[in-house]
Amino acid sequence: SCFVQPDVGQVNSVVGDAVHRDLIEPMRERLLPWLPRELEDDVPVLAMEVAGAIGGNGQALGLAVRKWANRSALLASGDLSGALSALALANGLQGLSSDSGQRLGWIAGNQETRDLIGICANEGFLRAYRESP
Repeated sequence: SCFVQPDVGQVNSVVGDAVHRDLIEPMRERLLPWLPRELEDDVPVLAMEVAGAIGGNGQALGLAVRKWANRSALLASGDLSGALSALALANGLQGLSSDSGQRLGWIAGNQETRDLIGICANEGFLRAYRESP
């Protein structure tokens, strides 16, 4: 196995133009304490393949990560209203508006809120929620 000390030069050679290279080292420093001390030999190669595949699609990756985080939080809490309130706060609002027209307009205009409402109607999500501890 190998130690988690990626060569930033190698990472810079495979990341797309959309990635700010000056952020790689600070992010690595933030993540390093949370990673296992040793990884399987193929993990660094797989990581570089993923970084190369992302290329200039960092924005789409960010949205996908936020969607999965939102869905995981919703699954853990089971509280759609709380999840929507958290998204409102994360988007710089004071919370959900008490005015139903404003609230519905914000929900309809926000991709993440529409995703959460849609996932609540999904049978697989409902089954996962019922079966979660």
